[in-house]
Amino acid sequence: MTPGKLRLDIDTTRERLLALGCSYAAEHLDHLLTEAVAEAMAPHAFLDRLLAVEQSGREGRRVKTSLK
Repeated sequence: MTPGKLRLDIDTTRERLLALGCSYAAEHLDHLLTEAVAEAMAPHAFLDRLLAVEQSGREGRRVKTSLK
């Protein structure tokens, strides 16, 4: 797979995350993918980490909103 093709696939994944309302996961996708490759992370572990980032971001937003 060429670097250009890989980039396109990551962009498509980011767009799908945004379409699903997963803005925190989309924002951190590049960083998490880099970590996953460096750590030879299993796919399910990567997915779990991606979902944890999304959940944490939403929780932080919820707390911030409730403190207003």
